[in-house]
Amino acid sequence: IRELDQALSQAAAPRDMRIVRGVGRADPAAKLGRRSKVMRYDQFASFSLESLTPTKFAEGAPRLLIEAKVPKGYTGVAYVNRVPDLDHLEHEFIFRPGTRFRIVDRIEDAHEVRIVVEPIAEPGRRARIAPRRARRGDRS
Repeated sequence: IRELDQALSQAAAPRDMRIVRGVGRADPAAKLGRRSKVMRYDQFASFSLESLTPTKFAEGAPRLLIEAKVPKGYTGVAYVNRVPDLDHLEHEFIFRPGTRFRIVDRIEDAHEVRIVVEPIAEPGRRARIAPRRARRGDRS
């Protein structure tokens, strides 16, 4: 887990994106009050590019979706396309544990509650890349 967190700390969003997460009633987003301004995921949080995929995970009625607006260059999120051990495509973005999101909008109708969020860039959370150590026989 530490290695995944370190890798995510060095990754950055390649472009502005809108990604979606379908959630159940146990998700922190389901417990937000109408006046909440910030939410946080203490574990890795996955969001999807595919608009239909997240609805599978949205439990209950109305279904609950989190839409994240991620700016180009935001660090702490990485795209996972394929998981070799599972041999299937994922098409999802993984955020680091502890990521906080600013709530910018809440859109509701009879079938869906969509909470629109933006990740909050937090100074000091980006890992520094250690300098490469010279190996024996390395003449650089």
